[in-house]
Amino acid sequence: NISNMVFEKLDDKYKAILKPHLYPWDSKEITEGEEEKKEYDNVAVFEALTQTLYIICEMGNGAILLDDAERIDSPSLQFFDSLFNQKEGGKIFFISSINQSDLSAGEENMLGLLSSMREVSVSAEIKKFILEPLKDDDVRQLVRNIFDGKSLPPETEKALLENTGGNPLFIVETLS
Repeated sequence: NISNMVFEKLDDKYKAILKPHLYPWDSKEITEGEEEKKEYDNVAVFEALTQTLYIICEMGNGAILLDDAERIDSPSLQFFDSLFNQKEGGKIFFISSINQSDLSAGEENMLGLLSSMREVSVSAEIKKFILEPLKDDDVRQLVRNIFDGKSLPPETEKALLENTGGNPLFIVETLS
């Protein structure tokens, strides 16, 4: 899987920095000599994330999900923007979500985000999808897809739907 391929290519010092922050990597082993520290400063985390994104770009076509994009600061958006029209490697698609109940406010936020991303604004194909919350049957099917056909007890399904508001990303995060 992509996560494993990125982890294999990443320098051990960056693995140690990112390991506590990335769920799929929390059980992976780091080569001896690179001790995990409890806290790293923001510059070290940013450098590690940058190296990770460069590896993803070099690997070929792919997508990066920017969930709750309205919370991303302008410098981070400018960084993603710099990756948008890169010439080496594959094409990277950015999928962003804005989680707001007021659709017009969400659209305003998206326009504000795009103003920080010049390359994306100039040359991107932007598509808008309005996703409704999942219903009972949708949640049941999503759970089956994630767990190879297995299902949750009905009371757990109900609690999952109530606690996530039917948001598929929240459901996946909760199940993780």
